Amino acid sequence: MKKIISLSAVLLAGALTTGCANSGAAGAPAEPAALEQGRALYEQVSNSLYGTSADRLAAEKATAARFQGALATCMKAKGFTYRQAPSEQQTGGPIGPDDLSSLTEISDDFGIATAKHHQAEVADVLRKTNEANEMTAEEEVQYGKALSSCTGVAAKAEQQASPTIPTAMGKELTDTFREVEKTPAVADALAAYGPCMKAAGIAAKDRSHAYQMALAKFPPADRGVAAMEADPQWAEAVAFEKKAAAADATCRQPAQDQALAAAAPRLQTFVTKYQAALDAADANWAKIRAEV
Repeated sequence: MKKIISLSAVLLAGALTTGCANSGAAGAPAEPAALEQGRALYEQVSNSLYGTSADRLAAEKATAARFQGALATCMKAKGFTYRQAPSEQQTGGPIGPDDLSSLTEISDDFGIATAKHHQAEVADVLRKTNEANEMTAEEEVQYGKALSSCTGVAAKAEQQASPTIPTAMGKELTDTFREVEKTPAVADALAAYGPCMKAAGIAAKDRSHAYQMALAKFPPADRGVAAMEADPQWAEAVAFEKKAAAADATCRQPAQDQALAAAAPRLQTFVTKYQAALDAADANWAKIRAEV
């Protein structure tokens, strides 16, 4: 039997945030027993199909390593030492199948500042590598041509590390929650999201909108860490991201709770129906973790 770990630590995080507390709640709270069951079942399904955040990061790193390795091999065959580019992947990112508001993970930030910092670190590394490059102009041209031809070869050799989600399973899961989001309790809670966010000072209609608003405030990362984080816009953007994520957590929590409670019976049917496939996906994630 698959071990089920409670999602309470993730989902209750939003309930502890300040801002528009309870202004997003429409109607009575979700039924506790159904909510607990729905949380546990959805965590089981989500972790199997999409992996945990750590699993997804491992898959991204494994995929990047395969690509870089194939590129280096191809360049060596052409007589060049490949100047490996560091991967910009550093977080597994949140999961929200089909960007469904009721399913996207609730967290205390959107991960934008962390991603931008890492991208700036990569820019610094690439700049130092280019400065240390001793190739002549003609050699650089030849290197570029070889790299261009090898990129296509590496792309073909690369294999995505993350398990492929069977189409029927993914569609059935998202269709289930699309239907659940139309039920009165969930629909009312989702409708309250916009007014709740506005009350918190964030004029966002949904999580994706809030994320894009936060992303747009960050300075470009290609200038490197020191220049980016010295920009006054950086501190303002970090503060806005935290504020927007906290508001999103509070404002979206009621809808997520209602959706998970309402979906509990269907999720139980889903798990029973696809148990073998979920177990196989778990085994694949275990292999990926071992690879990194």
